[in-house]
Amino acid sequence: MPQEIQKISLNKAYLNQNNILSEHPNSNGLGWLCGDYFYYVFSENVIADYYWLIEPDVAFTFDNLSDFFAKFQTATQDAVLYNFAKAPESWAWTARAKVIHNDVYQAFFPLSRLSFRAISACKSERQKITDYFHKNNLNLSQYPNDESLVVTAVLKHKLSVEPLNKFWPDSFKYFSYRNAILGDNGKNILPVNQVIHPFRQPEYLGGLLSQVISPIPLTESMLDFIHRSTLGKEDIDRILKSIQKQAFKDITKALERRCNSLIP
Repeated sequence: MPQEIQKISLNKAYLNQNNILSEHPNSNGLGWLCGDYFYYVFSENVIADYYWLIEPDVAFTFDNLSDFFAKFQTATQDAVLYNFAKAPESWAWTARAKVIHNDVYQAFFPLSRLSFRAISACKSERQKITDYFHKNNLNLSQYPNDESLVVTAVLKHKLSVEPLNKFWPDSFKYFSYRNAILGDNGKNILPVNQVIHPFRQPEYLGGLLSQVISPIPLTESMLDFIHRSTLGKEDIDRILKSIQKQAFKDITKALERRCNSLIP
């Protein structure tokens, strides 16, 4: 980050000082599981009535991004959340979140807006359930995530909630948890005034595909042919490109079919 950009540290020391769970068995970490943590440290360092949390895989196709946020300037709701609703019993987080309140709600969390008092309510519930888990030596894998805790806590404290998509009803056609938009070329073919999630760079899909196809087993005959060949280092790239054309034909065709598709 550039030196002139103000930075706030969300670290284990802060979580321990505030009696919030600081360790979890999930390898992706609490930053993925509990995005609401960022609200707590942010609101302690920056005084405001309302705060936005925008995850790094959110993007916009607005010509002027200020147009998106302008619609919320006079909004007084304590929480503006995407697709909040009563959580079905079949949802994986419903049973876990009943430690907060018996009436569990859910909301999609990549883009959200909370008031200072909503953040305070959520933090209070985080502290309560952290204490409850520690005192009862409960399995930390059952610790509620942000999508279950935030809206459940806000409604438990009788604060107001408004759907994010109510302010921009036609701007969330490409906002989901599974249909990725890859890179600026993918983003630029979308309509204007859209909020996008997840937005990834093309290398992200390349990394996922490489996990499936790598490592490629080298047979004895392949190794024998390589060992009997004389080549210069500058030839390796030409060889690999030739392999790619032949071995990845199906992947290439599938990617080409998907190019320029506007299916949300």
